[in-house]
Amino acid sequence: MDLCATALRVTLVLVLVSIAHAQRRARCPNTQTCGGKGIPLSEEERTQMSLKLRDLCGWEYQDGHKCKKECDKTYYSCMTCHKIFSKNTAWDDRSKLGCEHAAKRFVAIPAPSGTKPGPSEPGPSEPDNRPPVLYHFI
Repeated sequence: MDLCATALRVTLVLVLVSIAHAQRRARCPNTQTCGGKGIPLSEEERTQMSLKLRDLCGWEYQDGHKCKKECDKTYYSCMTCHKIFSKNTAWDDRSKLGCEHAAKRFVAIPAPSGTKPGPSEPGPSEPDNRPPVLYHFI
């Protein structure tokens, strides 16, 4: 009886600890119309899109000027509107960064250099408005 109760208590503690430390997803910067949550981009996706690990903070003050300090960035893809956005990486000790802003903004993805879009094939000039034909095979 004691072994079962102990096993149950240990399991409950492990579940509660894992819930308390679960990673929360970043919200999309477009809170008025989207409100979706972002999933972090992998290292490969970040490299493919030429996104920098360190970039300007981008925090906009009330008087209109922006913070020009460099911060570590984490990039996300919104699951609802599918836009890429960046967020200043959260560190436990923000005083080491030189910037304490939690700036979040959409990212303009740079066009890949040296590639030209190929010619696209034209679609049909007129839509097919013929009625469907049903065949009897029996």
